[in-house]
Amino acid sequence: MKLKEILDCKLGVAINTENIKTHKDLIINEFNSVTFENALKFNYRIKEDYSYDFSDADKLYKFAMDNNLAVRGHCLVWHNGFPKHILGNLSKNQLLNEIRKYAKEVKKRYPKIYAWDVVNEICSMAQKGLRKTPFYEIIGEDYIEECFKIAREELGQDVELYYNEEDEWFPEKIEEIIKIAKKLKEKNVPIDGIGLQCHISCFEDISQYRYLLENIRQLGLKCQITEMEVSVYDWTDGNYKECPKEILDKQAEVYLTMFKLFNEYKDIINSITFWSVSDGCTWRDMWPVENRKDWPTLFNENDKPKEVYNKVVDQLNKNS
Repeated sequence: MKLKEILDCKLGVAINTENIKTHKDLIINEFNSVTFENALKFNYRIKEDYSYDFSDADKLYKFAMDNNLAVRGHCLVWHNGFPKHILGNLSKNQLLNEIRKYAKEVKKRYPKIYAWDVVNEICSMAQKGLRKTPFYEIIGEDYIEECFKIAREELGQDVELYYNEEDEWFPEKIEEIIKIAKKLKEKNVPIDGIGLQCHISCFEDISQYRYLLENIRQLGLKCQITEMEVSVYDWTDGNYKECPKEILDKQAEVYLTMFKLFNEYKDIINSITFWSVSDGCTWRDMWPVENRKDWPTLFNENDKPKEVYNKVVDQLNKNS
């Protein structure tokens, strides 16, 4: 039995125009949802004349529709890659209008997207509170609620709207996420849930995820796991030619722990997405150390299920 058949939620993966060619069968056979890696990021799509380059997104959306794959949108507002030469000199209202224009266009062009990351990585470990992004500086502290209101108006009532965040295993970061979510709920901002990226490794302290998920549940919000993988490295330490068995065993323990937790919170978690298709096609080979081989996924370099995949399936079968 396949993992996607056992889960009570969608099982997704990030795709681009290359991996839908080189890993097409794996994507179609093992997943039922996709996220476009970079092809729908507002910052990357807008051109100097304020039109958009949707050439990659069009190909990916067609691939998804042709293969009966659900699509989640990523992402409307993100600080990384902010095009200062295009958007940097706009007024508050002008920038909000550009966000609205983009939301309106992607809804028209890709009407079957079921969820959107409205804001992405809005607080950092370096700064307490909100990250001082260009969106923050131009629009003001209320830019988040403004973007959610625009998203609801333009993307529709049936699309789930998420605040997506990174580094969500740090206790200090967790408290910031909860604080932001509470504030948005108190202001009746149209947010549906919190996206947890889950870019983790075998060495992270993942014990705080339960606390975070419980707080999300108590707030009456949904949750999506949006960019998951489990790196075999402790950040920049180490460089293996072949991954040692003891490290793969450690990775399996982390995956089993996380999927057990996801199963306990299946009442709020409605999607789990991986950010790499397989160990043969992973961005972790280039980050945080360039040209260092990593093995962070459930599938090996030949796109076959690893032992950890079968362990996760067996565990979920026993708990179903």
